Amino acid sequence: MTLLDCQKNQRYTILEIKSADGALKDRFLSFGIRAGVEFTLLHCSFRRATFSIAIHNAQVALRAHEAALLVVAPL
Repeated sequence: MTLLDCQKNQRYTILEIKSADGALKDRFLSFGIRAGVEFTLLHCSFRRATFSIAIHNAQVALRAHEAALLVVAPL
């Protein structure tokens, strides 16, 4: 499953980041988004165009095309 399939206020762990360009991978890393990290989905927009996650005591907003690259599993 990907971040697109997650439910609000549930905890997940990132299993893998699917192929992305180098700049996007660097952006993910700068936010602490990498395999093995746990997060909570805080909010998604009405049409699921944007997602807000809590990761390492920070809130990060991701677009749907970015969220689709994150393979996750529920805790």
